[in-house]
Order: sequence, then C-alpha cells, then structure tokens
Amino acid sequence: MTLGFFSSDKRALIVLKKILQSDLIDSVFVVTQRDKPFGRKKILKPTAIAEFAEKEGLTCLKFHQLDDFAIQQIKKQNPDIILITCYGLKFPKKLIDLPKYGCLNIHPSLLPQHRGASPVHWTILLDEKATGASIIKINENWDEGEILAQKKEKIFDYDNQETLCTRLFEIGADLFLKILPSYVTGSLKTKKQSPNQETYEKKVAKNDARIDWTKSDAEIERVIRAFYPWPIAWTMFSENDREKRLKILKAHLDENKKLKIDKVQVQDKNPISFADFLRGHPHFEFL
Repeated sequence: MTLGFFSSDKRALIVLKKILQSDLIDSVFVVTQRDKPFGRKKILKPTAIAEFAEKEGLTCLKFHQLDDFAIQQIKKQNPDIILITCYGLKFPKKLIDLPKYGCLNIHPSLLPQHRGASPVHWTILLDEKATGASIIKINENWDEGEILAQKKEKIFDYDNQETLCTRLFEIGADLFLKILPSYVTGSLKTKKQSPNQETYEKKVAKNDARIDWTKSDAEIERVIRAFYPWPIAWTMFSENDREKRLKILKAHLDENKKLKIDKVQVQDKNPISFADFLRGHPHFEFL
C-alpha cells in the first residue's frame, strides 16, 4: 500500500514517524506547502515536514495550490490512500476521488464539535475539560465526512496549544493505524456526523491573540495557553513615550487565581523571564 501524507505542520511529524514505523504501509510520499519567506530577511524556508521528508529520503512534493498540475504529479505516485493532517489547502473533488481507498483526515477534536481550521485553540479558549481525536473520510464538505474512529482525551490545566495538539496527533496516528486493516477490507463500521451537534470555529488570526486586559485573569491565562506556539499572545506596552510589542509566552494562575506572567519576548529581542523584563523596564505600562 502506498500512502500520500499531506501536512504542513511540524506537530504532524508525530503522525508521519508512526506511519513510517508501521508494517502496514509499503511506501510513503509527502505533500506539503511550498517554501515560504521567513524572518526579517525573508529567506525561503521549507516546512518542517519537507525537511524531515528530504532527510529520510522520501519523495516530497510542494504545491502552492492543488490545481490540475499538482493532481497530475500526485497521481504519478499512485497513492492507494491519502492521509491529511493540518495541510492547509482545500482538497478538490478530483483529488478526493483519486486514491483507491479515499482521503482520510486526522482532526484534533471530537467531530462534529469544533469543525474548522483551529479546533485546539478554541477548545482551550472555551475552557473545555475534554476533547479528542477523530479519523474521518473526507468529502467535498471536508469536516462533515463519515467518522471512522474517535477517542476522547482529557485537557489538563497546564495544557497549551502545543502540548494538547501533540497528544491529539499521537492519539490520531494510533487510531489510524488501528483501524486501517478493517477499513481497507470494508469491515469497519462508520457513522455519519450528527447534524444537530456541530459547532464551527473561525480560523485564528494574529489579531485574535492580542490580550484584552479588561478580561478576567482566568480568561487571559487561557488566551496565553491557547495561542502558544502560534500566533502567540501579545500586547503593546509603553515606556518613556515609546510603544513596543510584547509577546507573552507563558503564564499561570496562582493559588488565588491571579495571573502570574512567567516568560515574555520584547519585539526583536530574545525570550526572557518576566522578572528580567521588570528589571529592565521598571516604568512600563500595558496598553
């Protein structure tokens, strides 16, 4: 069996590595987004998925869009099945219909809850206590496809987007490999998503991560966890009539549920402890 792995997110490396270790898959090729400009000098940088694939000697295809040219290149790889994990581009019907066993998706939520591109962000922002991973067979409506498997996962008070996403992708990878034999033989029972339980979450943008200091300490702390490591919670601060951006990388609530900031990063500087920030900026004000 040949599997096409579609992803542009470094956290999905967990999934790819588990697939490569499995004896259920004969060969794997990778599809990811094209190199993007990075940093102040705008140097083109490949995705972490591409870097890993090239290091492992896997065929790696990079596309800006899944047009007819891209589909023809993918077709040449003769995929029996395609697995998508945070790829970032919508699949056209031509591509969905290409593999013998269709296109499956690992979605980090208990669908039909939290459909959309940013389920983990919103799970934390909404202070939910549990979530999960779903394996679905995608159709033209993407997140509305039939559910092949699901597993619930607890959310801990310390979880941020990175730690929770990592666990959910690990669970999703194990689920995919567990159900793959019964799925390809047609013996796996699937279920349709309930149309009465769906929720849709908007895609997160950088401006969503700006801290609103009128919110409660608990809400601000969730914003900081939900947006790490992307796009990272931020605020503006002023000192000596100058304004700068400050990223809030880590914080926690003390025993009295008061917000305590642990780690920050001033614009164009390296990350530092908040204690060091205070020593260097004794007269600042959050905006």
